[in-house]
Amino acid sequence: MTARLSAPELAAWRSLAMMIHLVDLHLERQVQADAGMPHSHYKVMVLLSEAPHRTVGLKELADTLQYSQSRISHALRALERAQLVRREPTPEPGRAQQAVLTDDGLQLVRRIGPLQIAAVRAHVLADLTPLQVEHLQDVADTIVATLQHGAPLKD
Repeated sequence: MTARLSAPELAAWRSLAMMIHLVDLHLERQVQADAGMPHSHYKVMVLLSEAPHRTVGLKELADTLQYSQSRISHALRALERAQLVRREPTPEPGRAQQAVLTDDGLQLVRRIGPLQIAAVRAHVLADLTPLQVEHLQDVADTIVATLQHGAPLKD
């Protein structure tokens, strides 16, 4: 049988879980209001905007975002319909495909980016001291490193 969490562990866990939930909720609402799309689709576009030639292979895209193949395909279909992303074959032989952020997609990322930064600042960073921001990064990096040592979690 697994031991129970101590009172401080339980309090920390509940605070972390609520923080993640509320940050996701606020960012989701912000992207929906600003771009009319789910935050998960916007994250695809941001990753593509930061890649050389705004291009990433579909497998790498799914792996980086920790999305299942069906979730990445669904996101790409929606983004393609909106003409924000296109799929094309990779230059290497085989059946692999890559996603490319279109010029319209890049314009949208550039328009929405400052609004997302403002939302992160307002909902996450505004009330933290510089030392708290440093501690937040340290805690987050530690948790991410622990989770990345296990099998990838994809929805």
